[in-house]
Amino acid sequence: MTPFKQYEFMKFRFPCGHSVVLPARGKSNPFVYWCANRTYKHGGTWRCGICIRQHMQTRRAGSGPDGLTGWAIILLRSLKYHSQMGGYAAPKISIAGLVRLRKYSRRCALTGRPLDWSQSPLPHLHHDHKTGEVIGFVCRLANVIDGMLAKLTPQERKTFLEHSLLDFGKESE
Repeated sequence: MTPFKQYEFMKFRFPCGHSVVLPARGKSNPFVYWCANRTYKHGGTWRCGICIRQHMQTRRAGSGPDGLTGWAIILLRSLKYHSQMGGYAAPKISIAGLVRLRKYSRRCALTGRPLDWSQSPLPHLHHDHKTGEVIGFVCRLANVIDGMLAKLTPQERKTFLEHSLLDFGKESE
């Protein structure tokens, strides 16, 4: 049951203070957003579209718990947890340092390819697993290759790199 009675085509005041005329059930407009939810009597509820847009702008700007700072906190927690489970050193970087690194990282730290922050998968934070020193953000390809190379012996790694570089230099015929 919704905490406030919301009926179609009635003037409604949201808890945030914005007032709107509600559209037909299941419909949205720039001022109200229909949120489908089976637990509610009418199959959903409306939310304030103005506040949702303000929240998204705040998020894009990087402020607030859903912005870059919130992203950095979640990323560091995840990395610390995975490093404990994997038995390697966690990255040694502050939240502010991670946000700064994210803002200015335009290219992969290993390959030099441009990083795309707008699409998934996002670039990975690359760090030394022994010391925890942060190297920078890398593209997914570089992260996968680095992980594969870390599992090889020094001789296997040298052989792999020699053959890869030779193949890379050849032009396709």
